[in-house]
Amino acid sequence: MQEAQKIIPVPELARDKQRPPDDGVMARCMIERAVVFALLLHMERAGFTAISVCGGDEDTPTKSHVEVMNEVFSMDDARIYFKKGNADSGSALIILGNDGFDAISDWSYLKGDTDGFSAAMDAFDPEKAVVMGVIGVTNG
Repeated sequence: MQEAQKIIPVPELARDKQRPPDDGVMARCMIERAVVFALLLHMERAGFTAISVCGGDEDTPTKSHVEVMNEVFSMDDARIYFKKGNADSGSALIILGNDGFDAISDWSYLKGDTDGFSAAMDAFDPEKAVVMGVIGVTNG
C-alpha cells in the first residue's frame, strides 16, 4: 500500500507569544522551525527518539517534539540527542540564524553506524521536507 502525504503543522512554541508578528526575521525562523520539526518526524519514522537537548553545559531531557523545539529555539545553537530502543544513538547539531534550510549543521553517530543513524540523517532533505510540504507521512 502506498503511503499518503499529510502535511503536519509545525507546533507553536512558548516564545511565539514574545515575538512581535511583524518581526523581520520571522520568515527565516519559521523555515528553521519547519526544518527541525521535519527532522524530528523523519528520525521518528526511522526508529529514533529525541531524548535531550544540550546548549552547552546543561543537558535537558525531553519527552516530546514541542519540548525539544522549545529548548532548541531558546538558544543560538544546540545539540539534539537521539536513542534507538534503549541505546544511545547519535546527535544532530542545530545552528540557527543563517538561511534557515542549513539549520542542521552536523551530526555524530556511533562507530560503524550499526543502528543506521547516519544513514537516516543522510536521507533527510530539509528543502524537500519543507518546500514540498512532505513533513509528515502516514498510512492511508
